Amino acid sequence: MNQFVTLSAILLFVSLQAIAQTPASAPATPHDRLVNAAQRALLDDPDLKPWHLKLDVKVFDVNGSNPTAGTVEAWHSGKLYKTIYTFGESTRTSLHNIDGSYESHSGPETPALADAILDAFLDPGPSLQDFEGTSLDIRHQSFGKVTLDCIMLSRHMTDVDHAPMGLFPTYCLDQSGEELRASYNFGSQSLLRNDIGNFQGRDVSTHFSLVQGRVTVADAKVATLTTFTPTADFFLPGSSAAQFYSAYARVSGGIIAGMRLTFVQPIYPESAKRNRVSGTVVLHAVISRDGHIYSLFPVAGPDPDLTIAAIAAVRQWTYKPYLLNGSPTRVDTTITINFNLNR
Repeated sequence: MNQFVTLSAILLFVSLQAIAQTPASAPATPHDRLVNAAQRALLDDPDLKPWHLKLDVKVFDVNGSNPTAGTVEAWHSGKLYKTIYTFGESTRTSLHNIDGSYESHSGPETPALADAILDAFLDPGPSLQDFEGTSLDIRHQSFGKVTLDCIMLSRHMTDVDHAPMGLFPTYCLDQSGEELRASYNFGSQSLLRNDIGNFQGRDVSTHFSLVQGRVTVADAKVATLTTFTPTADFFLPGSSAAQFYSAYARVSGGIIAGMRLTFVQPIYPESAKRNRVSGTVVLHAVISRDGHIYSLFPVAGPDPDLTIAAIAAVRQWTYKPYLLNGSPTRVDTTITINFNLNR
């Protein structure tokens, strides 16, 4: 039996709410459907009226236990934003205005998933840049009584003719139209948009979960989502805020390998052993500011099972935070894993 969990198992483990059947005339192509679904789900849009959001959040450990409760509160106005993460005695405030980005922090570090939770709410779909160099693979997936249209942004991989669904970023839409219900790939958390509402003409998930493997690692519900009128000084940084650079740092695989803190050995799949398959898997990785893997997708690999095995292990690795001008920064890098049958 394949040891890696399919999306079917994930969504059956954390069941979706019933999908409302709203009449709609779906665009003719998977590309148009997915672009429209992404736009309809986008809250990080300067064209919207200024809005205020508060999420009630629970973050769990890797076993889905020991929940930590907190809130993520955000205000957006055009290209200005302010976010306050509060978990127990930990508080982090991030702010962006025309002068740059600022951050202040008190107490312990906020949970590693705090940023991913907000990202999942504000921008759950692919960007237009994500489509570049991809071909769209669409399949109908049944999850209990619910059938979704799942579209994978597939990329060419050396020696791989047909990638399994979920190897690359995959987005699942309701069949009646353009409503984004779930997104997943083997290299990052699966997003389950359980309940959908409407705000300023956008499809908003009022209750969503992040799942790693078969374990729910975060659960969030909308407590407040409303328009607001910002005052003149609302998006000014406080006296304790320090300016930081939010851009990604491109770091070579060799340098980032030397910053690794924890390591999980990839498991050689039995199918690859039987077929005498070996070789090198190359992954593109984004590492978050706290040193955890944020996302992965394959660049090259000799076999889909080897690629999935590499992703399953690497997504558990951690690194020292990478500092740019003294501030922790997201890292864009590559990670290489060698599979050798003779070892």
